[in-house]
Amino acid sequence: MAEAARPRRHPASVLLLLCLSYALSSCMGQEVGSFSWSSLDGQRVRLSSTGPAAEGPEGRMKAGAAPRLYRLDEPRSLPAGEGLEVEFRRNGTGKDGEAPRVVLSFSSNANGSDPFLAQEIALHEDHEFFFLALPSGSPARSLRLSLPEGGAAAKAASAAAGTWTVDLVAIREKPLVLGVERGAASLFLSQGASVFIEDGRQHVRIDSAALASLPASAPALALGQGGEPDGLAPGILVEYGKGSAGSSLDIEADGRRVVRARLRPQGLRTVFPLSILPAGARRLELVLPADVGFVSLKVGWLDARDAELADFGRILRSPPVDPRADYDLYRWDLLPSVLVFDFRDYEVQNRYLRRLAFFVEKIGYKGRLASDAELAGIHAWNAHDYRAEDLAAFFETARASSFPLLPEENALRDLLLGRGVVVEKEGKYAAGSGALISISRESEGYLRTLFLTHESTHALYFVDADYRAFVQGIWAAMPRDEKWFWLVYFGWKTYDVDDAYLMANEYQAYLLQQVPGLVTDYFTKSKPAELLEKHPELTERVEAYMEAWGSSFALRQAALDGWLDAKYGFRAGRASAW
Repeated sequence: MAEAARPRRHPASVLLLLCLSYALSSCMGQEVGSFSWSSLDGQRVRLSSTGPAAEGPEGRMKAGAAPRLYRLDEPRSLPAGEGLEVEFRRNGTGKDGEAPRVVLSFSSNANGSDPFLAQEIALHEDHEFFFLALPSGSPARSLRLSLPEGGAAAKAASAAAGTWTVDLVAIREKPLVLGVERGAASLFLSQGASVFIEDGRQHVRIDSAALASLPASAPALALGQGGEPDGLAPGILVEYGKGSAGSSLDIEADGRRVVRARLRPQGLRTVFPLSILPAGARRLELVLPADVGFVSLKVGWLDARDAELADFGRILRSPPVDPRADYDLYRWDLLPSVLVFDFRDYEVQNRYLRRLAFFVEKIGYKGRLASDAELAGIHAWNAHDYRAEDLAAFFETARASSFPLLPEENALRDLLLGRGVVVEKEGKYAAGSGALISISRESEGYLRTLFLTHESTHALYFVDADYRAFVQGIWAAMPRDEKWFWLVYFGWKTYDVDDAYLMANEYQAYLLQQVPGLVTDYFTKSKPAELLEKHPELTERVEAYMEAWGSSFALRQAALDGWLDAKYGFRAGRASAW
């Protein structure tokens, strides 16, 4: 059979085909491998590098480098309330330590023309995160990485010339966060954020229309993908270091002060609610004394664990996140290992904590698990406090005896394990670190303030060993005659008066729950009236006591107040800083 005729190949045609193929691949570009763009759910957004190949990774810039253009396979738009976190790493600085500067431009055109956003970014640290809020209605089709051009920017770039390199590490779509945060080895900075000194005060300003897109309140936003935290919640994060004792910070919105808070002498990391900002606010400013070490001002979607940090002012003023939920959970900003539960009502609080209260403190029940039948119809406390040791003992006793706890009690155990207040060791529950305190929204407003102040002093006693030793020393040295009223009153309240640890704890808490101007009348008039209504036979003895020791209440309170003010900025009757 004859062989089939073979087509003839023309060298010129082959060469033309190869040239077209090269031109097409050059036009399409190569997928970027040295850095990534990821969506909110952690999916990779495809990028191609266009133009001739450059030396080094695709996202690297150095002094004198030509611009780099990257094309997205599909146009990318972000809804209001989201933005881009751009991560850079810097190696070296320019002349005289000048920060290298780069420009990141976004365009709706594939060739990078007519950018709708061009942001100059100064790399002040070796590791920096810069957050951009893209304009709504402008889909990104390409981005360009370049050096500043023209005017002052060009001079700055020239001054910074040297051996530095800047690598674009990653671009991540994230819920909106604006501000400044100085980490131990990194810097977070956003559009519109600046730090400056004016009139002897330190100002941290966020000037951005994106502020108006943040919700005043919202439930936690679960992500659950791409290595993000389990949830986010809106808030204003402020952190500062040690500084001026007795001074304050201000938060201003559009030039008007919305919060003034006492500075804590040891520094603080805390969160204010977004609800302090008026609707449509476009400028947020933190004002601090110039000698205070500023660390952070971030506003927007915060990590849920950070968002739990709260001054008592926030707890007392905030509406429930979800009115149907059993409680709102906070961490006390002054002692972040202390969990603060704000329960829906007394009945819910009882289901979580009543049996625990009797196990820890109540005469006739202490150290044993009372049955549901025994506790039926009995109210425990309107507010609660428990140290890690007692929480662990309660749950270990229940485990060892297979005692049937309520679902709420089991849920509390799991939460405490998750937060490290209780830990598991060799199959048993043991004390971790921290404490638990609680109040209820069923209490009237003035009582919520009183109870939270009272319970917070218990948390200080539990967690701070130095303060505990100070209080116990005062209680142990107190004359027996002076202790008489305290022991009678606490016994009437069904506390175990033979427990010296408990007595010292309650003594300091009852003193510190009152503002100084009211403490004498409270203990010489209000408390005796309560006691004598039930025990009139003690009238003569109580009157004689008050004649001899009535002035001691204010003196004892002043000693405790002075100690806590020096270390924490905590004042009797005023646990809140704002």
